[in-house]
Amino acid sequence: MIIIEIDILRKKINEIDQEIFELILKRKGLVRKVGEVKNEKNTPVYVPEREREIFYNLAQQNNLTIDDVSPIFTEIISFCRIAEKKLNVAINTEINCSLLALNRLLGRQVNTTYFSNLSEVVSSGLNYILTTLNDETLKFLITNNWKIINRIKVEAKEFYLFTNFKLSYSHNVDFLIFKDNKIEKLKNKEEVDIDKLIGTIPKK
Repeated sequence: MIIIEIDILRKKINEIDQEIFELILKRKGLVRKVGEVKNEKNTPVYVPEREREIFYNLAQQNNLTIDDVSPIFTEIISFCRIAEKKLNVAINTEINCSLLALNRLLGRQVNTTYFSNLSEVVSSGLNYILTTLNDETLKFLITNNWKIINRIKVEAKEFYLFTNFKLSYSHNVDFLIFKDNKIEKLKNKEEVDIDKLIGTIPKK
């Protein structure tokens, strides 16, 4: 009797799994159409504030936290994103937890390139770098006009995602400036000195 009951429940689970996957594939098809529009307008595939908005909305609608939602939907979004384009991201081989940080931030459906020196990335033609901040990386940002677009904390290390794409100035981001040898976060674009702007991050 117990075995029969378990079999019935497992059959129902299998049916739900199939429904979930069909919906994910449907989502991927819609993402492909979004990608076609982005391609026409030459806008970046990865929009971190949009992903943050997805996490926030799902958490609010289901009485969950963003930490509950993000591990599941980061991978779903990562899988769907390849319908637009698979991201190419460089990470530092010498910093522990770099790959873990990449997977938590962007999911596993990315092409990963490893570097030990930032100059290698400039010549590689990549558009994204995930690394920690120090004097070298700050100098790189300012000298090469790359910008911060997201960040994630993994095992007490703060990782920042850089890009050489044009920044988003949507209402869903905070602005990062480099002033007096430190990074400051500003809420309003009107407060920002563009010459000191080093990036944006999605609002929490």
